[in-house]
Amino acid sequence: MTIRFLRARSVLTPEALAASLGPSLRVSALPPGHARAWLDTPDRALQRAGLTLEVLVVSGAAEVELRRLGDGEVVGRVALRRPPRFAHDVPGGRLGDTVARHAGVRALLPLARRRARVTRLAILDAADKVVARIEADPPGRSRGALAWCRVLPVRGYDAAARAVTAAAMQALSAAQPAPADPLLDALARAGLPTAPPSRPRADITARTRTDVAVRRVLRVLLDELVSQVDGTIADVDSEYLHDLRVAHRRSRSLLRAFRDTMPAPRVARFSRELAWLGSVTGAVRDLDVWLLELEHRARGAPSVDRPGLHALADLVAERRTAARARLLRDLRGARFRRLCEDWARFLDTPVPTRPRTPAALHPIADGAGARIARAYRRARREGRAIDEASPDTALHELRKTCKRLRYLIDAFGDVLPKGKPKRPLKALRGLQDVLGTFQDRCVQREALAELAAALPPGAACVAAPAVAWLDEILAAEQAAARAAFHARFAPFASAANRAYFRALRRHHARDRQASDHE
Repeated sequence: MTIRFLRARSVLTPEALAASLGPSLRVSALPPGHARAWLDTPDRALQRAGLTLEVLVVSGAAEVELRRLGDGEVVGRVALRRPPRFAHDVPGGRLGDTVARHAGVRALLPLARRRARVTRLAILDAADKVVARIEADPPGRSRGALAWCRVLPVRGYDAAARAVTAAAMQALSAAQPAPADPLLDALARAGLPTAPPSRPRADITARTRTDVAVRRVLRVLLDELVSQVDGTIADVDSEYLHDLRVAHRRSRSLLRAFRDTMPAPRVARFSRELAWLGSVTGAVRDLDVWLLELEHRARGAPSVDRPGLHALADLVAERRTAARARLLRDLRGARFRRLCEDWARFLDTPVPTRPRTPAALHPIADGAGARIARAYRRARREGRAIDEASPDTALHELRKTCKRLRYLIDAFGDVLPKGKPKRPLKALRGLQDVLGTFQDRCVQREALAELAAALPPGAACVAAPAVAWLDEILAAEQAAARAAFHARFAPFASAANRAYFRALRRHHARDRQASDHE
């Protein structure tokens, strides 16, 4: 089912349309719409996927439509009591599943809004069956603005929809097919970019000095971290804090990896302050993860266990409220403000012409390549030492090493001699998936036992079956992740990957010799 969009100088009226339709079709007025909004996640995940989620408010309810950008094909339509705030507010089915797949746990926020009376018409045939619908939006207030008209076909009545479209074009003044989706028009009217913003990238090349390149990457990460603060404070969704922590962890990891290219006192100070930031943001993020986990498990739990899971979620929510109060004090406090200001000032300060360490002068392709090769060798060594008798901590340490390797590749992979390593990166992601699942389940089982012990006696009795049920599932997933480790580690440690990282090391040696001769 594909919507046909028209633009015109006049607004379509029922009388003008009826005069153009002919005797076989008639027009019936529907309750008008009062406001239209286009929803997306803060990072415009739906638009990136070629979709737009539109809400029309009619008589206090919300008519929600998901369609493809470009061709106007409708993925699904549903009527809700109010506009959805998250993907889980949309019922399952093609529309709900598609939104959930792309939006995840992110909030659905209005990209653009428009308050105007929308004329809604039903087109009926001789048997009084609805064969098409029409929505006619008035033009905006800006000079030269055009009215929108949309013909919404009814499945099985394509010929009628074509006839209605032709009649609408005849009834409108200077009507023509719209060249773009209404979303893009609404964004342009609101003064917003019509394309999703691209992720900021540091201005570096393979020959950029290592200390310069690292500071530029860290500066981009600082901007990304700061951009998440307002959303975290407003509690728009849990991903603002998650993204803040990702930028923070990447910064700490790169600062550690390249500490020999920067003044030691500055490295020590900012390492300490970034560690503090990690500690003050960790508690709320852990509780966010627990709330999402309990919500996910409750949807698939036996009905007898759901009250127990809800009791656990209530306790987590109570703890989160207290942890968020502490987090807000810290994010609004002087220490965090000084950290951001001083960190930005240091990163923006020109590097010395003659740094104390030769490593600072090496081209970043050389400096990053050497560190990536070292991180890979360490990960491979740690992974090869893991067997059935290894403690859980061995897998956790390997996970941390793999994260450092991933951060290095993500930050500097594009400037490596052969560009970002696609095959090694794919194998690394697969290994990280299984290590992450294993570690998450270990931590969740410990936290589950602690939460169960902290419940009041009455709630503890209600939750006991749910705790046992959930712990059994977590234990099985933990065991499955551990059993899958060697199958995921093998491609990561393959001969082809070893050859790739050895080549990075040889390139580093050649480049260093060339630098020494210069």
